[in-house]
Amino acid sequence: MSLFTLLLFSCSACTSCIELPIDNNNENETDDNQDTSKDSGDTARDTAPPPPCPVMEEEDNGDYDNAMPVPMETWVCGTFDQQSDLDVYLFSMPQDGWLKLWVRGQDLGSNSDLLVSVTVGDETALSTVSYGSTDPQMIVPISEASDIFGVVQEQYNGFGENHFYEALFSEVKPPLEYNAVEDESIEDNNGYARGTVIEDGDRLLARIDSNLDRDWFQLTVPPGLSSLTIEIEAFMFGSPLDPILYLYPPDPEDEDDYLRVRNNADPNNLDPILTYTLDGGEEGLTYNLLVKSFAGTGSEFYWYVMDVSVDSTN
Repeated sequence: MSLFTLLLFSCSACTSCIELPIDNNNENETDDNQDTSKDSGDTARDTAPPPPCPVMEEEDNGDYDNAMPVPMETWVCGTFDQQSDLDVYLFSMPQDGWLKLWVRGQDLGSNSDLLVSVTVGDETALSTVSYGSTDPQMIVPISEASDIFGVVQEQYNGFGENHFYEALFSEVKPPLEYNAVEDESIEDNNGYARGTVIEDGDRLLARIDSNLDRDWFQLTVPPGLSSLTIEIEAFMFGSPLDPILYLYPPDPEDEDDYLRVRNNADPNNLDPILTYTLDGGEEGLTYNLLVKSFAGTGSEFYWYVMDVSVDSTN
């Protein structure tokens, strides 16, 4: 990528900046003949330029080899100064935990329609929007202390002084509570016959950790009728995953033999909620559930929490 010129935009585009106070205490000397009965509106002000954002983007940071080192927990201000501009940042997370990548553009009045991605080693994830805004916000689990790349770009290749943004990379607490964690190192649940056993009351943290990953689960219901509710929480809480959820009978013939499928709860919620009345027969039956990525993308950052509720209607 060719060298980019350094472009500093007005601090009015950066809400992290500190506005200088107006100096209203200057006293102008007047002679005895000057009319001071009305205010001319020319109150003296400090005309020095406002200070820059805490960290200003420095070009050329258009690829991983030239990533700009930045601290966590500090706003970074940048702009897209040419078409197909990529702004790559490098920062270090000192321990395992949850990482939040927050990028603002349109919410600040910018013309930018932003994307943000995260990369650690061979694992990567991309987020385009967050709930209630076209500006992206992504929260992902980091398994160990790591050097992390955060990449900000304009998805329609817009550029110019009106295409500015702010970015913040910070450590946060887990976005949701859960009481169990999927462990694929112990159990391969990519087929329905090997599904992870779940039960009423489980809140399971799991991941779609590759493009081909399929998470199967087995749920045994008691005799008679039961009301099943499965809620997937992911995208609405910062995960890059757009999940899709399937319910299967006890012995499905193939992946098309499902009883019900849910992608999103409603037009404003990408996370599915599935409700169904199950028949446990005389001795109880085991049904199957499948969670996968609707877009067919996955990595260790594509997480979800599955909430399981089974209520007997007998």
